[in-house]
Amino acid sequence: MSNYIEAPSQEVYVLCKARTEMLAAQFLDKFLPHRVALQEDYPFPELVDKPEVIYSDASQVMRRLVATPEQTYSFYWRHEWDGHWQQAMLFYTSDGGMIAGLANFTCSPVDLLQELARSVEGKYGLVTCDSCPPESAREFVQVCRAAEWPRLIEGRIVT
Repeated sequence: MSNYIEAPSQEVYVLCKARTEMLAAQFLDKFLPHRVALQEDYPFPELVDKPEVIYSDASQVMRRLVATPEQTYSFYWRHEWDGHWQQAMLFYTSDGGMIAGLANFTCSPVDLLQELARSVEGKYGLVTCDSCPPESAREFVQVCRAAEWPRLIEGRIVT
């Protein structure tokens, strides 16, 4: 039996200015241009027993999510090789929002929070450990306001 205990993963999340294919692509191309999807396929809707359709490509689902803003979805990618961060995430919220995230990084979390916010034109974000953002943008803003960790409130870093 191993005595190894894995440290919690630091994560940075920012609520994107808009839920668009273009903003999602900009985020992914900037932060994880060499990426591998962690999902093999994409059932829609997500997390139901009998999905309407199963897509083979994330961009197909993203297009559908823009057209159906009440649908939630979670996407995960890993870096093809070592970089400053190893994982990128996109969360589509139940109220038409989109949250971008990065995990397992080696740089300053506050600097990364600022860079991610600039990239997705976000005004709310936070640094956390091993926790997914809530299902709505409204709840995410509330979590950011109440957090004790470094966070972004109305475009300003609070530590």
